[in-house]
Amino acid sequence: MARLILYGGYAAGFAHAPDSPARTEFRAVVDLSRVSWAKDNPAFRSVFTSQFIPGGSDEQLRWFNDLCRRSTTGPTAARLLEACSNIDVRPLLRQVSTPTLVLHARHDAVVPVTAGRRLVSCQA
Repeated sequence: MARLILYGGYAAGFAHAPDSPARTEFRAVVDLSRVSWAKDNPAFRSVFTSQFIPGGSDEQLRWFNDLCRRSTTGPTAARLLEACSNIDVRPLLRQVSTPTLVLHARHDAVVPVTAGRRLVSCQA
């Protein structure tokens, strides 16, 4: 591989973070995903969606809500979130020798830009 681009990346998920309000919020999202994902009422998915599309138009939010509902089940969504939470590649970071560009979206409510900065500095 000649080059590597990481978009919205992080080295360690919430399972490896100290207890914090963000970690508590993440656990609540996982639990709600399990039981509320497939409901016709989009209230929970709207919370989830607004993290990915902060400031999105009503049409964008409706589209993403519908995509989430159609693309997986609640238990599967919860398992995917938990898997992302358990990621920990910190011991491997120093082995990356490929020129790497790390990008993050402004106002990302899912993966904060500080996680990207820690990834770049290999202090994640």
